[in-house]
Amino acid sequence: MSFFKELKRRNVIRVGVAYLVASWLLLQIVDVDVLVPTPVSRPCFEK
Repeated sequence: MSFFKELKRRNVIRVGVAYLVASWLLLQIVDVDVLVPTPVSRPCFEK
């Protein structure tokens, strides 16, 4: 049995792809949250 057939039989490839997709999605969420923070109400000191 070839190496890749054994990986496929044990679902290593499927789990690896799932981890890649989940990590990419998490990075996208963190990136949006960090780069576009929610507006915070600040007191206005200008007159």
